[in-house]
Amino acid sequence: MDLPAPCLDALESARFWPLLRQRKTCRDFDGGAVALATVADLLFSTFGAQHPIEPDAPGTLRSYGYRRTSPSAGGLQCTEPYLWAINVQGLQPGIYHYLSCRHALEVVRDNLPASPLVSYLCQQNWADDMAFAIVMTARFDKMWWKYPHSRAYRPTLMDAGHLSQTLCLGITAYGLHPWLTGYFHDQSLADILECDPAIEYPLLLVGGGSGSGSSFDRETRALAQRP
Repeated sequence: MDLPAPCLDALESARFWPLLRQRKTCRDFDGGAVALATVADLLFSTFGAQHPIEPDAPGTLRSYGYRRTSPSAGGLQCTEPYLWAINVQGLQPGIYHYLSCRHALEVVRDNLPASPLVSYLCQQNWADDMAFAIVMTARFDKMWWKYPHSRAYRPTLMDAGHLSQTLCLGITAYGLHPWLTGYFHDQSLADILECDPAIEYPLLLVGGGSGSGSSFDRETRALAQRP
């Protein structure tokens, strides 16, 4: 399905230093919905194709592939985004793969799994109150095409790190709260995303939604307040 055309006013008006200061890992979400247009803007601004052709290449040189707003080793864009839609207005709850060059979603699962997201994330219980999560997987076959097998892992991890920071700042710019983790049941999450285990594996998850913005979940705060 095609996504709403990007409307990046919130990002264009954001001031960089305040945005860096405001970005904070949240563990207290309230389960509120987020509009599909907002999620679409976050996907486009982080993972969308921004510069498909190098306009000032000398002579007849042309760049290959496409570029995102974050750097990628060798320009290979080996990170793939999967949207886990929990409470997104205008989108059926389910799991979707974001197609960077088309700004569109393809359905992986047209409903959410019977087990909640938290069960894949080692019982980090605040995760189910987020509106959405974006799982970043690594397409190792893309990286192996250019770099020696053992060398490829370092830039793969750096790629995911660049993208996660971009996404967290974008979530903050839209007045939402971000949370990220690399702590999950790797194989179970890969299976639910239908990744080919020979070439693709989950690396990071970034979620977002509305809430208090507190770094401490409600249970921890309640324990701390006991006499």
